[in-house]
Amino acid sequence: MRDVAAAAGCSTMMIYTWFGGKDELIEAIYLEGFRRLEAAQAACACEGTPLERLRGLAHAYRSFALAHPALYAAMFSRRIAPHHVQGIRSRTETASFTTLLEAVSDARDRGAFDAADSTESIADVFWAAVHGHVSLEVTGHFAESAEISAARFGRLVDACLSGMSISTNH
Repeated sequence: MRDVAAAAGCSTMMIYTWFGGKDELIEAIYLEGFRRLEAAQAACACEGTPLERLRGLAHAYRSFALAHPALYAAMFSRRIAPHHVQGIRSRTETASFTTLLEAVSDARDRGAFDAADSTESIADVFWAAVHGHVSLEVTGHFAESAEISAARFGRLVDACLSGMSISTNH
């Protein structure tokens, strides 16, 4: 708390007054991260086919994480956000995951995905692929040029969507 107060240029008491304590500060950071991710996804180009919309959401997710790596880490690291804080809002309660569910549902309704596959299952697989690549990239495992990383990410998104899609014309 002292480090946060010093970085904010205020007293530790002010941090306690604003947030109540360390857990509440962590919760506020966690929720703010998801609010910002939701805004990034809402601002992405969601025009075109349902699969283009999913590509846009994936690229918005990646751009957010690369622009805010510390916040991204706070959102997904159990070390930073303890279990009880992560339980405050499950991923299905956050607008960022709801946006993904809606996009997958739209694509499924329009025949891009097999109707036998649940919306949640498709969204889980897609999110796992996107999140896995982005997490590796943010933590420095893909240290080559930005262009190579972006191309790899595009290939991953395309492979994931084409592997789950009935047709890429939707």
